[in-house]
Amino acid sequence: MSKALNLSKRKTALALAIALCCAWQSPAIAHGGEAHMVPMDKTLQEFGADVQWDDYAQMYTLIKDGAYVKVKPGAKTAILNGKTLNLQVPVVMKQGKAWVSDTFINDVFQSGLDQTFQVEKVPHPLNSLSSAEIGQAVTIVKAAPEFQANTRFTEISLHEPDKKAVWDFALNGTPVNTPRTADVIMLDGKHVIEAVVDLQNKKILSWTPIKDAHGMVLIDDFVSVQNIINASTEFAEVLKKHGIKDTTKVVTTPLTVGYFDGKDGLKQDARLLKVVSYLDTGDGNYWAHPIENLVAVVDLEQKKIIKIEEGPVIPVPMESRPFDGRDRVAKSVKPLDIIEPEGKNYTITGDMVHWQNWDFHLRLNSRVGADSLYRHL
Repeated sequence: MSKALNLSKRKTALALAIALCCAWQSPAIAHGGEAHMVPMDKTLQEFGADVQWDDYAQMYTLIKDGAYVKVKPGAKTAILNGKTLNLQVPVVMKQGKAWVSDTFINDVFQSGLDQTFQVEKVPHPLNSLSSAEIGQAVTIVKAAPEFQANTRFTEISLHEPDKKAVWDFALNGTPVNTPRTADVIMLDGKHVIEAVVDLQNKKILSWTPIKDAHGMVLIDDFVSVQNIINASTEFAEVLKKHGIKDTTKVVTTPLTVGYFDGKDGLKQDARLLKVVSYLDTGDGNYWAHPIENLVAVVDLEQKKIIKIEEGPVIPVPMESRPFDGRDRVAKSVKPLDIIEPEGKNYTITGDMVHWQNWDFHLRLNSRVGADSLYRHL
């Protein structure tokens, strides 16, 4: 009787062990039927996640863009940034390799548990203009009777609402009821025009020509300068003194000229740029090869060089100085992992950043760079 009982127990234990083993090898079941399984290593690597296996803990660690996931084969849950996440389909081991369902990435990495970025419920009155608002401002300005066909837009930015109303919103949550407006700065030839546009009511609030002012240097001005330099036979002759025969290898850097009360022979009302140059030697760092003591003054309206300022010829430094380190042997360093297993210490809502007891609103401005309003809670 005793031997029969022991034999029965051994058979039961063996059957249980086989069942557990087969459970990891068998097809996984998802809601609605059998899941489609894909190899975890290949799938996660293609997704851009780092996959690590802890042999002691028998656990996988998956890292991707601040998401830090721990999951064991066969487990119905995973830990995502310190929080428990239910899995529709467990990780399955088959022939020594891990397999996951084809929904694993969405289930885990797009689960919504990471609350770093949140939806802005009430737009902040200092939010930057959207692309749609910028397009709307352009349309309104072009429809104005004062607009000329050759006018160029140099800057379109938010026209800030009344500061008291902004602080009332920031401190008390009181909505700013005035329409969103845009500052539009333009160039008509060399003449500067400033306009304010009501985006809600689609009308021009002001149109002001600015006297005795120079407009912003634009990207197409840089292109014009390069073309003018390349086409100038006079500048090409000067370059030969510096040992340069191919003008297409010359890279220009246009700079504003300043004003010196006419002592340099330049007119204050002309739209001019002073141009210093560098030689492109092919090492990806033309800054290391300046063409010294050579400055060209370019008139953007006349599209030509009006003056060349020269000094003693200094040979162009020709030694290769690639800034990307292509001329150096990369040092072997140990890997460095910076992780936040319980998520970020800050949240971003629209353009508002919240960190500990600080709130600050951030937007980019083409003149001042980062422009912010902040408060201490």
